[in-house]
Amino acid sequence: MQLEAEKHAARKAKTTRMENESRINQPEQVIDEEWILARHKLDKLRIMLEDAKRSVKYLNDTAEQLSNSNRRVAEELQKSQDELSILNKFLPGAPHDELSKKQVGISRPDLTVLEVQTNQVDIVLNVGKLKAKSIKSSLDTLKNKISEMPDLVQKASESAEQTKYELENSENALRQSQELKAELFSRKVFAEEEAKLLQERIQQQQELLQSILDQTNEAQKQIEKQKTIMQMNEEMQSLKTMNFDKFTATIANLMNIKKKI
Repeated sequence: MQLEAEKHAARKAKTTRMENESRINQPEQVIDEEWILARHKLDKLRIMLEDAKRSVKYLNDTAEQLSNSNRRVAEELQKSQDELSILNKFLPGAPHDELSKKQVGISRPDLTVLEVQTNQVDIVLNVGKLKAKSIKSSLDTLKNKISEMPDLVQKASESAEQTKYELENSENALRQSQELKAELFSRKVFAEEEAKLLQERIQQQQELLQSILDQTNEAQKQIEKQKTIMQMNEEMQSLKTMNFDKFTATIANLMNIKKKI
């Protein structure tokens, strides 16, 4: 083992000595006008590439912010859908609606319960409208941010083209900055794809929002119809205790209500 260690140390010392001799025997760098110009171009290219990197970083940060905003909008839409599912419990077809279909009239306690439920529906409906308005505002904000993306991408593209032009004028600088240029182009393409994807997501969110608004309008119509049915039941209930003149007026009211239904 000791012999092998000595051989390894000898080989390492020999390799180190050969490397040092190679460095010593290398010709000295000639610093002439051409070398100074090439070094100046290289420094200039490095500065330009740093600017391009900062532009790409800004694009990435903006895309991340848009992604977070889009996720928050999706969560708000999910909340609105949950609230609409609660609203559906009070629409025609619910248990209290079946009860009104089976009976000619409706008792006062049941009528009171139905009025309370209708008020609850109105509250949920108003909350749903406020949520929809808030979501629409968030979508408008996302649209404005998306509209800024083409200018940012264009600036990054112009910076990349300028960098490419400078690289072509200096072969030495080209060899040292080739990898950075490829990375810049890749990030530029990625940013453009991200902007396109965000635009598609915003379109999907707009369609979903429109669907929710349509459901809300339909729910409002059904609530108005339910209120009219309740009014008709009240008129029918009052027939039991009224005189002939009042009976005639009530019949007229019932006919008008039936036309509305």
